[in-house]
Amino acid sequence: MSQLSILLSTPIPSEATAAQQQSYVTYTLSSLPPISSTSTSLASQTPTITILESASLLSGSGTTGLRTWEAALHLSTYISLNPQLISNKTILELGCGTGFISILCAKHLSAKHVLATDGSPETLTLMNTSLFLNNLTDTITPTLSQDTTSKTSMCELTWGHMLPTGEFETFPEFLSSKCPPSNPTPTNESSQTPLDLILAADVIYSPVVIPSLIATLEDLFDLYPQVEVLISSTVRNAETYAIFVEMCKNKQWQMERAGFEVAERSAQEGPWYGELGEGIEILWIRKT
Repeated sequence: MSQLSILLSTPIPSEATAAQQQSYVTYTLSSLPPISSTSTSLASQTPTITILESASLLSGSGTTGLRTWEAALHLSTYISLNPQLISNKTILELGCGTGFISILCAKHLSAKHVLATDGSPETLTLMNTSLFLNNLTDTITPTLSQDTTSKTSMCELTWGHMLPTGEFETFPEFLSSKCPPSNPTPTNESSQTPLDLILAADVIYSPVVIPSLIATLEDLFDLYPQVEVLISSTVRNAETYAIFVEMCKNKQWQMERAGFEVAERSAQEGPWYGELGEGIEILWIRKT
């Protein structure tokens, strides 16, 4: 039987089945300068990121992290236009999902080190493939809490629970093991890698998760008082978003809207994420 005959005889999957299937998606990053080709016969190329993801809103296990959401795409445009926020910085991403933001920081924005975290082992396994596709790991074999390259690592982190330590006593020791400090102190002094920026996209999706997210942010602020948090959120439910803002106020954290609006569809050159019915807010959070 020919390949065409096999294709024609294959049943068309249902819409639900098709939504669960994974596919390779390549995102164009038009906000970044073109990459010069090493070949004299080729023109400069627009930077891209290829992600293995699912079109479904939810996986069978209930996680929402198997696709790249619009808030992440909007955040990617913001940090691409402001690369100084990422360059030579140690970055931690909460709820990394497909890993799109972490990969962008490591591959194109010159981050010193990116620690991608998520509460779903299934999501981290999928992300490892995307790291491989973007030359950020030498192996496609998924391993949690692994060093992928000197610039990237990932680990499981469940909000509201003790921060991951592995064989280390504290989270700062854990982070320092992944990204040694640039200027190590003498052996008799404490040597800790500073955490510069925490990124998160579309993590404020339910009132149920907000207390746990706030607890994890509070833990990180206690460990790294100078760290800044940048959260991008699609405001699907104003009441849910207001709960998060109010809890931040109760902690007396400083909040500042980035004021970076979604461009009209006709003005977008990639990544494309349409004209949304809901707004997307990018919020800075700092400990006062």
